[in-house]
Amino acid sequence: MDNVKVPFFNNLQPKKTSARSRAEEIRARRAKSSQPKKPLKPQYAQAAIPPVLIRSASYGTPLIHRTQSRHRRKFALSLNNLGAEVLFPAVPVIKPGWRLLSGILTATLAALILIATMTAEFNVNQVEVQGLQRLTVNDLEAALNLTNLKIFVVDPREMKSDLEDAFPELANVSVKVAMPSKILISVMERQPVLEWRYDDLTVWIDNDGVIFPPRGEASGLLTIYADSAPPLLFNAPPPPVDEFKRSQLKEMPQVEEAKSKKLVDPLLVKTALTLSSQMPSGTPLAYHQHSGLGWNDPQGWNVFIGSDLNNLDQKMVVYQGIAKHLSSQGIHPSMISVEHVHAPFYRLE
Repeated sequence: MDNVKVPFFNNLQPKKTSARSRAEEIRARRAKSSQPKKPLKPQYAQAAIPPVLIRSASYGTPLIHRTQSRHRRKFALSLNNLGAEVLFPAVPVIKPGWRLLSGILTATLAALILIATMTAEFNVNQVEVQGLQRLTVNDLEAALNLTNLKIFVVDPREMKSDLEDAFPELANVSVKVAMPSKILISVMERQPVLEWRYDDLTVWIDNDGVIFPPRGEASGLLTIYADSAPPLLFNAPPPPVDEFKRSQLKEMPQVEEAKSKKLVDPLLVKTALTLSSQMPSGTPLAYHQHSGLGWNDPQGWNVFIGSDLNNLDQKMVVYQGIAKHLSSQGIHPSMISVEHVHAPFYRLE
């Protein structure tokens, strides 16, 4: 009797119900369903982002920036009635960059340059010169060639150099530009003290030995009659001369070399002035390129003492002795030289 089999119907006995009622279970399920659910993470968020390779040195605008839309401003105008307003169309917000600003600036400058180039308001039409005595403003304007010249292309330093080359008698040249169309020039003219005549040509020389062509009138000049051009202090070859300068030098071709240095020895000028002061009034001086300075003796010959005043008293004594001896012998020389005191000589016609 040990193996007693339980009848099958014993398994079909009803189970014991729990203490919670069915109504409570329903309320619990409803409360659970009303709680907020956690958002699901997108699948692509956890996907691995491939690296971006850039093969050029320039970086383009990111895609997110290019597709980004700009916000538009809206304008509303309130009416007299309370609570009523008129809404105007939206206006896009414009943010100018440096490229736009530089483009506007470039276009503005180009327009100003074009206007300044085309208009005649900036043409040089007035030249004021201070310090002129013998020269005229027209002389300076002809040398500068100011016809249809724009004021903003004038170079004061170049203009000063042109004036000094064209007019060696000018000193302390100053050039200034005054907008919109005026040029101010200040100069000082050199005062000539010698008038050098040779080969039917005449040049002037001042105390500093500067050579320049005669222009206008100058009184009280000491005249020297020479057989050659004034001896230059520096014998350097002259620089190239343009056609305008050549036309200015046509009256003094033998001293074209002076355009490079513009000087004779100031000692020669001083010697000539001192010698003239010791001669009778109105006695013309003479110059020979080998015998130096001298004068035209009233008896009809030339006397030369050299290019300096060394031993002048002794030279005068020697000359007077030679002149007295020649007159007693009835000899009429064309020239007497006492440049070298211990070796004087004379020359017959």
